Amino acid sequence: MPSSRRAGSGERGGGGSAAWGRRRLLLLGVLWALLATLLGGCSRAPAGDQGRVRVEIWSGWTGNEARAFQRQVDRFNATHPRVLVENLGGVQDDTKTIRAITAGVPPDLFFLWNPTNLGPLVSNDALLRLDSLFGPGKLREGQFLPAALQMGRADGHLYCLPYLVDCTALFWNRDAFRLVGLDPDRPPQTLEELLDAAQRLTKRGASGSIQRLGLDLPDVQLIIVLFGGRLVDAQGRPTANDPHNVAAYRWYQELVKRLGGISQVDSFSAGFGQGQGPNHPFFVGKTAMMLSGEWIPWWVERYAPRLSYGVAPVPYPAARPDLRLSNLVGGNPLCISKESRHPKEALEFLRWVQTPEAQESFALAMNNVPNIRSVLHSPTLTQGSQRKRNYAQFLRLANSPNAQAAPVSPIMGYYINEMQNARDFVIHGHKTPEVALADVQRKVLAELSRANQGAGQ
Repeated sequence: MPSSRRAGSGERGGGGSAAWGRRRLLLLGVLWALLATLLGGCSRAPAGDQGRVRVEIWSGWTGNEARAFQRQVDRFNATHPRVLVENLGGVQDDTKTIRAITAGVPPDLFFLWNPTNLGPLVSNDALLRLDSLFGPGKLREGQFLPAALQMGRADGHLYCLPYLVDCTALFWNRDAFRLVGLDPDRPPQTLEELLDAAQRLTKRGASGSIQRLGLDLPDVQLIIVLFGGRLVDAQGRPTANDPHNVAAYRWYQELVKRLGGISQVDSFSAGFGQGQGPNHPFFVGKTAMMLSGEWIPWWVERYAPRLSYGVAPVPYPAARPDLRLSNLVGGNPLCISKESRHPKEALEFLRWVQTPEAQESFALAMNNVPNIRSVLHSPTLTQGSQRKRNYAQFLRLANSPNAQAAPVSPIMGYYINEMQNARDFVIHGHKTPEVALADVQRKVLAELSRANQGAGQ
C-alpha cells in the first residue's frame, strides 16, 4: 500500500506437525540472533506503562507510511489503557516472520508483505482463526467488502483481515487521446476498445521504435479476472487452463502484438523512470494508458499536478457485459500467530482497526481503500480536490459484486510464478496460450500433490 500486492513467490506448503517441529529446531539458533537484531530497534514502553499487556506487531511500511501506521498504533494505545501495542516496522521480508513462527517465538500480530504466504501458514496450522470476531453483538460480514474477507478465508475459516485494501482502475492521458483523435472524455469501455486505443496511442519514431506506449503491460492476474477466469475451482483444485484463462492470454498476446511486439516494448520500457516520483512513465507521457491503483491520484497531485488525466473502471469483454466492474482486490493481510502470547489483546487491536474511525483516518493517510463499507462514502475521503474525486472511483470499484481476491492455497506463490512464466512464453511466441496453460496445470497439480503429502506426514 502502495505495494506489489500480487508479485513474488510464496513459501510453499508442506511438512505436517512433525516436519514443522523439525524446522523449529533447525531454525531456532538462527532466530535468536535475528530477534536480537530486530527487537533491539524496537521502542521501549515508558515506565508509566508498566502493567499493561504488551502486544507486539510486526509491520512492513517504511518512511511516511510507517509514521502513518505508528499514529494509528498510538491512537489505539491512547484509548485502550489495559493494552500497549508495540510496533516493529520495516519487516517487509516475510521470511523473518515465518522463521519466528517456525521457532515458536512469533510476534502477536503481523502483516504479510506477500499475501501468497498465507496459504502455507494456514496449511501448517500457524495462524489463529478469526471466526470468533463475528456473531451477535460482534462484527458482521455485511460490514465488510466481500473481497476483503475472501482474501483471508480458507476451508471455511477466516485467518486474516486487511487494514485497507487496493484495487485497479484505468488511467488515461487526455492530451494523448486528443492528439490521435480519440475522445478525451470517453475512455475505452470494453477490452476490445482498449486494444484499439492502445494501438492508436502507441507512437513510433522514424526508425519505427516506440516513443510512447499506448498501454503499459498490465498484471496478467487482473486480465484473468476481467475475462471471468479462475485459478481454482470450488474444491480448491487448480484450473490454470480454464477456457476463460486461455481467452485472457489470447487477449494479452494480441495486446503485445498491437503495441509492436515484446522486443520493442521491452526495449522502450527499459528506459522508464522510477515508479514513485516525477519520472513515472505515465506522468511524463511515455505511456498513454495504464491499469493501476488508488494511490496514483495522490502521486499525480504531488509529482505531476499539471497532468490532464482521467480514471475509469477497468474494461470488460464486449460479449460479457455481466463482467462490468470486475476487479482484483489485494492488500497486506493482518494475522495473529496461533502461538501469540496475548491472543485476546491481539484480537482487540485487530477488531479496533476495523472500526470506521480507524479505517477512515488510515485511508486518509495512506490513500488506500477502506475495507469497511460504511466508510466508502465518507466526505472526508471523497469530496474536495480532484485527487479525492478520482480516488473515490476506487471505493466504488472495490465494492462491486464482481470484485474478488486471489484464492488462498498452500501453493499460490508457486502457482502465480508459473502463470507469469506462461505469460512470458506466450508473448515471446514460444508457446500458444493453450499449451502454456496446460503446462502450468500439470505443474501445479504435481506441486499441490507434494504439498498435500507433506502436510500428511
